[in-house]
Amino acid sequence: MINYKEVESLKEQLINIQADSDDFYYKTLHRLLDPFSHTLDIDEASSFSFAFEDLYLKYEGNYLSLFEELYNQSTNQSIVIEMPYNEISEQTHLAVLNQVDRFEQFQWIKLLKQTDEKTASDFFVVESFEDLKLMYQINSREVFFCNIHFMDLGFSLRGHFDRSMEVFFESEKAIESFKNIVEKNGLFLRKYPDELERGV
Repeated sequence: MINYKEVESLKEQLINIQADSDDFYYKTLHRLLDPFSHTLDIDEASSFSFAFEDLYLKYEGNYLSLFEELYNQSTNQSIVIEMPYNEISEQTHLAVLNQVDRFEQFQWIKLLKQTDEKTASDFFVVESFEDLKLMYQINSREVFFCNIHFMDLGFSLRGHFDRSMEVFFESEKAIESFKNIVEKNGLFLRKYPDELERGV
């Protein structure tokens, strides 16, 4: 974990995600990362299985391949996780251990053992792809949602429901670059449904 003394300078370099603010969404470039090219209508949704194995595990390989490519494109110390560490309850810790895979359980326990609660902030630097995979599983399996900042690449991701993830960008150029990587890994980057209705 990054200690409190280092946090303020770091926060100036990150997209300040405000998931409960409409104003933030109006002012910030954003898209949905999703296994579907569009929002499913009622007929499509009724014919599709939303069971864990079908919705989550079916596309996990695509997402992990995408995240591995993003990890490899990022320089050392440039991927930062922002999560409400000091607000995580004992029940949530247990939920993490119940929901993630066995190796990721070990990663979570190791993270907890290395954390000094007195100085720990809500930020830590990704040291390995295994760290990133753990955070992906926590988001995708909806244990809780946290922010994943790719500082070198100009965007941040945040977990969302039904296998999608929200993505926030610093520029249009970052959107185009990310979209190419997303499509190469069999996923889609699309606008939010309400924005398509408004013609945004």
